[in-house]
Amino acid sequence: MNGCCYSDNVEVYYGSTPKYKLEINAGLPMSEFDFEVKLSCGDNSLTVKKADMPVGDDGSYYVCFDTTRLGIGPVKAVVTAFIPDGDYFSRVRKEVTVANGPIIIKRT
Repeated sequence: MNGCCYSDNVEVYYGSTPKYKLEINAGLPMSEFDFEVKLSCGDNSLTVKKADMPVGDDGSYYVCFDTTRLGIGPVKAVVTAFIPDGDYFSRVRKEVTVANGPIIIKRT
């Protein structure tokens, strides 16, 4: 499973609300399984659930967040996907990965 894929510009200013395309290669369209992204910076964190992500015309999901909820500094993004899998008793396989590339929130 691959995690987020950030745009080229990974430095954003405090107060902005950036949007990043999320790519999860699980062998299924992303519309067919649940996922979330936990963003953390210092002692602050927030979780963006699939239901709260905008969907592009091509079916891509986008992680959008308010930088004022995280603070200043590097942001860690942890992607958790809940993938249907008949080999598991629960019928769901949980995959966790850290997203590729850092986001850095800077002071204006």
